[in-house]
Amino acid sequence: MKTTRPSTRGQVARPSAIRKSLAWMPGEFRLEEVAGCLRSKRKSKTLVQMDRSIRPKLIRRRDRGRY
Repeated sequence: MKTTRPSTRGQVARPSAIRKSLAWMPGEFRLEEVAGCLRSKRKSKTLVQMDRSIRPKLIRRRDRGRY
């Protein structure tokens, strides 16, 4: 099985064998086709935990006039 990891910027390079087997063109990405293949050793976060993590960042952006 071929695997890959996200870069520090969140980008994912898909191995050519996977691209060819799914008939993907360069730059094409269909999340629904690979979402079931994604695995993590970490425990899943709840929506509440995600909201608590995101909210302070959104407030800082809003205060800087970005949103």
